[in-house]
Amino acid sequence: MNKVFLAAALAVIGALTSLMAAPAARVTVDHSSKEAIVDSFLKATAYEDGEALWQTILPVKVQTQSQLQIMKQSAVENYFKGFPAAQRAELRKIINTPQWKNVVAEVLKEMNPYLVKVNGKWYVDLWKMAGLAFKDVKIPPCPQRVDHSSPTRLLLSFFLGVYYEKDELVWNSFSPDTRKAFAAQTGGKIPKGFAKAVKQSIPQNLLLTGIKTYASGEIKAEEVIIPGMKFVKVNGKWYIAPAGR
Repeated sequence: MNKVFLAAALAVIGALTSLMAAPAARVTVDHSSKEAIVDSFLKATAYEDGEALWQTILPVKVQTQSQLQIMKQSAVENYFKGFPAAQRAELRKIINTPQWKNVVAEVLKEMNPYLVKVNGKWYVDLWKMAGLAFKDVKIPPCPQRVDHSSPTRLLLSFFLGVYYEKDELVWNSFSPDTRKAFAAQTGGKIPKGFAKAVKQSIPQNLLLTGIKTYASGEIKAEEVIIPGMKFVKVNGKWYIAPAGR
């Protein structure tokens, strides 16, 4: 798969599962044209400038500002994780050379379907880019139980539980200790409407992309940075748990 598209998919997955104080911008983002936004996107990639990269990406609506900040951190970190440092270094070498214009033109051809204009400004629709990378992957049917065999299968079960609004699937994806910690609030029972509440907090396009990405098997959950969360293995089974537990 094209490295830009793989990086985009990793970015979306990171944003989804997180729902940095980024470094000071070294790249000035230009939204004036398709060429300008691709140029800005590539320069932000080359210099690993998270703030500038985020500014090139089509804004996404979430419920709170804190959710947006967490999503920003995770999306940016996972994008750079999916784009090899060696390739970023190669980009930096040619930024101020005549070759750079040709690179921008080539990438523009590839990214053109994912460039959108909103309120007079051009953006990269990273969410659509990642989604189309797995457009042929179908949403699996709702599983009867959580698959604890690996972190990837665990997260697929979790997101399918959210998608199909199955409280038990979502709840049982969390570790026994995590569920126990919330016992006082839940009375030891599965919170009714829990899955639906999680679903309502996630933009639909991100949820679908996340499901298709994990269902494809091309990206493993272990490759994704999930702020505040971790995977734990208990009695041979994988679970989701807060990073501090």
